[in-house]
Parts: sequence; structure tokens; C-alpha cells
Amino acid sequence: MSASVLAAGWRSVVVSLGDDVEVGRAIAYRTEKPMIVHVPLRVGDRSLSAYIHFGDSDRVSDLQVRPSLEEWTPPHYAPVDVTDTQLVLRTPRTGVGATLTVPSAPTPPPVAILLMGGGPFDRDGTVGGNRIGRDIALGLAGAGIASIRYDKPSFVDPQLREDPAFTPSLDYLHPVLSSITEVRRRDDLDPSRIWLVGHSMGGRYAPRVASEIEGIAGLVLLAADAAPMQESATRVARHLAAQSDAPRHASAMVRRMERAAAVVNSDRLSLRTPRRKLPLNLSPGTWLELRDDDPVAVAARLTTPMLLLQGGRDYQVTEHDDLSRWRAGLTGKPNVEFRVLPRDDHFFFPGDAPSTPAGYESAQHVDPEAIRSTAAFIKAKR
Repeated sequence: MSASVLAAGWRSVVVSLGDDVEVGRAIAYRTEKPMIVHVPLRVGDRSLSAYIHFGDSDRVSDLQVRPSLEEWTPPHYAPVDVTDTQLVLRTPRTGVGATLTVPSAPTPPPVAILLMGGGPFDRDGTVGGNRIGRDIALGLAGAGIASIRYDKPSFVDPQLREDPAFTPSLDYLHPVLSSITEVRRRDDLDPSRIWLVGHSMGGRYAPRVASEIEGIAGLVLLAADAAPMQESATRVARHLAAQSDAPRHASAMVRRMERAAAVVNSDRLSLRTPRRKLPLNLSPGTWLELRDDDPVAVAARLTTPMLLLQGGRDYQVTEHDDLSRWRAGLTGKPNVEFRVLPRDDHFFFPGDAPSTPAGYESAQHVDPEAIRSTAAFIKAKR
């Protein structure tokens, strides 16, 4: 990352909040390469956390600035008696940080491994100032269910997602394998009741992960997409363009997305395809994997219990485009249930207004009804 790009990022995120910036003591969040250094910041009355990524050459490769966890308020359903243990999960490329959350329970509880959505999400599923992964973990703990949530490899190592051959499988399969190893070596968790709880792309990939690992007790798929992702990206672009107050710019955005989707659908797609020609600037390896992906067919071959939860206000993953595919492929299978929460958006934030990207930013929490449905399904299946 060049000095000018680093400075521009700093100005756009931090200086825009005010001139009075206090820089706290830097802490090595990861000490092996690639390394992450956490720098606490105070800008006016706001607490922020800067995460500076260093690559193999000891040069800055990424800068992320997010609201500090100090500013985050736990949901009302967070239990008082819960233990968080910090873990390091091993993957072929790098170790990743994780949090094991265990409720106080008379017997070893079931364990949910959380799979966050597409992109370089941290373990808490940070969206704006919100922490959907942490909400889910605390909500499940309140219902007597332990969980493991992890920083995705693509979050820990920005260079990984720059690799043309990178695929989403690298963000899910090996961290889950390592999580299961951790569960099985402990005596305070029930290794016979290990569940996968996946959100968005994490839900799309959960059946694939379960098909490759023995011993998964069941799946909960939260707003799991099923349509070809290049089609979904184009549909979402058109949806957002229709709401834009800059129609010329919005139309150009849609045309670019349509051209990029056409590349994915063509025989021209290869690992040498420049990512600038592909939707969402994702690697060609990602699109090669997703183009041939049929999560519903994979799920249909499983015999494990499955709950599919869908938000009625979700414009990214919709009842019409995605849940309908899951219903068509899974309806009639034993131990498969569907539920729609009409007031929830893609992150299961409840509300009444049409969902927009800006709506994800305000402080809020995952709908307790989504937590209750997930916990009840897990506890009912033994």
C-alpha cells in the first residue's frame, strides 16, 4: 500500500470525524507473518480501532478502521454468566483468531460454529458499528448453546484474497475443521452436537462444508443465497440503481455489472481473467467456483437437520430469488424447516422501512426471534 493510498484512507475515515485525534498504544494482534497491529484511536468523543496489516515484506498491506467494541452495547438477550476463550485456529495459509463462547451449563452444551457472509469478515461479523456474529454468539449462549466464531482467513491475510486462485472454500472449510478439533479435545463441550450456523455466503457454503466433514449434527442457514451469484449481483445493482438520486451514474453501474456477469457466464473466464472485469472485484478463482456451485443440490444430499431462516425485507437474498430455490429442492425432506421473519433485513435487523445499505449502519441488534428460532431448532434435534 503506497503512502498516498494509506494517507487517503486515513483522511477519509478518521480525519473526517474531527481534528482531535488521540492515538493509543499499539498492540500486536497477530505476531507471526502476515501480522496485524491494533491501534486504539479516540476522535472527539468516538472510540475507534485501527487494524494495520503487514505483509510478508513488512510493508503495510491494508488499513481497516472500525468503531471500537467499547462503543458497542450488548443486546438485551446477552447472558450474564458466559465465558469467552480466545483461540488460534490453524489453516494451510495462516492461523486465524477465534472466540469460543461457553454458557454456564450443568452438562456439556451443543456447539455452533458460525460462518460469516461473503467478504473479509472478522469473527464478530462487524457491519458498521454492529456485531452480528457477536449478537448470535451471545444469544445462543443465553439459550445454553456454545459457539465458535473466527476471523476469516481473507480478513487476517489481505494478500490471500488478492491471489487469483483464491476461493471462498478457503474461508470456510479449514477453519471449521480446526474448530471441530478444538471442540473434540475439550470436556466442557458436546462433540456429538456440533452445528454449522451460516449467514449469507456462509449459509450457502455450510452444506458444502458439512458434506466434506463427518460428525456435523445439523445446519442453520440464515439468509443463505442460492441463486447464481453473478445474477444476484446484477439484480442488486438494478435494485439500488432504482433508488439512486444519480440516475446516470446508477445506469453506468448497472451496465458495468451486466458486462462483468457476462464474463462469468462465458467461456472466457479463467484464472488469468483480470478481476476488474469481474463482478464485485472478486478473484477469478471465486467466480470459477461459484459459477458451478449448486448449494441446493449439495444440501439435498445431506441427511442432517436444516433450518432456513429468511428476512422478509432482505433485498440481497430474497424469498423470490433464493428461498424459493431452497424450498423447491428441500421441501418434503425430513428434518428440514423454513421460516420467514417479515420485518427483518439481510442481517436480521428488524424494522418497517424498506431496507437500504445505509440502514445497516445505525446501532442495532439481531432480531431476538431469529436467535430463538435458531436455538430452539438446535436444542430440539438430539
